[in-house]
Amino acid sequence: SYSTILSAHLDRVVSAIESRLSQISVQSDRLGGPRGDDVRWQGVLEAARSGANTVVSLSVIDSEGVIRQSTLAPIVGASRRDGAIYQSLSASTSPEILSEPPFASEFHDGMIMPFARRLVSNGRVVGAVVAAFSAESLREFYGSIDTEGGQIRLLHESGVSLLEEPRIIGERISDDPILESYNAGRTSGVFVGPLSDGGPIMITSYASVRHTGLIIATSLSEEQALTAWRQEVLVGGLI
Repeated sequence: SYSTILSAHLDRVVSAIESRLSQISVQSDRLGGPRGDDVRWQGVLEAARSGANTVVSLSVIDSEGVIRQSTLAPIVGASRRDGAIYQSLSASTSPEILSEPPFASEFHDGMIMPFARRLVSNGRVVGAVVAAFSAESLREFYGSIDTEGGQIRLLHESGVSLLEEPRIIGERISDDPILESYNAGRTSGVFVGPLSDGGPIMITSYASVRHTGLIIATSLSEEQALTAWRQEVLVGGLI
């Protein structure tokens, strides 16, 4: 299904972000930690962000939750102590890659979701390097997929919708069965029903993306979905 294919694509996007975070983290000691030389840090962060179309900024926070380095100059010096990443830094049960729920950025279009990796020196956590993933960076790609009146959505387990392509017009149904199903422990599923009150019947499938809390949902008209199914059955019968 589209949702399975797109979740695999998003998994690769997240993996690329994680790889960049790892490459930066191993240079932290050489750069003097989060409070190291600004010019040297800036060179490393800018080089890591180069070519990463899905990352709008890279930042470094110290052990107090203060942003000490960033490719986005206006946020240097700001505190992130209230964020889930800072609060998880010293927790032994936290995963290697940390994240926070998406939020609307005042500096970029659309929703931003931070991913981070701890910075460790001599066995002690001294901060984290943080990548701001931009959901909006995927709009053109999702828009190129022909859903014939359907829609592609990127959701977060917190209930936040990061991206809808195309944007839905009208009042969305209040109870989202995708989130209900996901929160019940099902990492994928299929539903039949309208996307908005009074809208046409759609066949919606969803698939989650590993540990990220991200969920891809694709909605197709009944006719298109059944046409694709008939084609699969026909091809299967010929093999």
